[in-house]
Amino acid sequence: MNWFKLLRHDLKMGIKKRHWLPVLQFLIICIMLWFNKTIDHLELYGLDYMFYIYEGIRPLESTQNFTVPIVWLQIMSCPLYLNLHYISDDIQNYGQQVLIRSKSRQGWFYSKCCWNLLSSLIYFLSSIIAVLCVSFVTNRNANLFKTLYFMTHSEGILIQIPTKFIVCATIIAPFVTIASFNMMQMVLSLFIRPVYAFVFCMSLLVTAAYIPSTFILGNGAMAVRSNLFPLCETTVGTFQAIIIAVATFGISIIIGAIGFKQLNILSLGE
Repeated sequence: MNWFKLLRHDLKMGIKKRHWLPVLQFLIICIMLWFNKTIDHLELYGLDYMFYIYEGIRPLESTQNFTVPIVWLQIMSCPLYLNLHYISDDIQNYGQQVLIRSKSRQGWFYSKCCWNLLSSLIYFLSSIIAVLCVSFVTNRNANLFKTLYFMTHSEGILIQIPTKFIVCATIIAPFVTIASFNMMQMVLSLFIRPVYAFVFCMSLLVTAAYIPSTFILGNGAMAVRSNLFPLCETTVGTFQAIIIAVATFGISIIIGAIGFKQLNILSLGE
């Protein structure tokens, strides 16, 4: 069995037969935006909504109490949860036969990596489609790259930020972070129970919310902390955070490819 047949299997079982999962993410974001009372009176557009769902929280000051970024955590954790059990479920059904017939552990693993990346992209695109739908319904404008917030004011400060910077902080950085977390969780779930891998990734997200550091994965997906915007005294380097997310993505694949060679595949179905 060649690699393209492996990939076709994963696209069929992991995406086509699970097509309702991106729809679920789409509905969750639509509901969160539509019924949020803090923004329902504002005239917002595509990038404004993207900033809202990937805003995160400002760095914690010594005099402040820690506030959990509910919206941000929900958006970031949804793809992790939706992808959580695919590998174990696949192994329990046809995946083990596919792996044996393929005679290539590396091919099987890299096929799963491609599925993982593509599913991350689909989940992220579902959030963009949700933003465009809400923007069209509220303002009759479905232009993703239009923004009012960053062209007018932020907390009384007049600012004009190039659209490419806003896109970098509200689209590119969140996507590569989500893809990196998904890949990390998938690789971890090969060696530990999927629920433990999910808990580890969620713990890392909460840590990122509490500690504003470019080197902690997750900070780059908080747009309000970006050094591209004059919104916080303590900022996170967005471009550096993107590099770290991409590096984490690549390192996860390397570790997974090496470790999977010695893995007992029967343990994946447990």
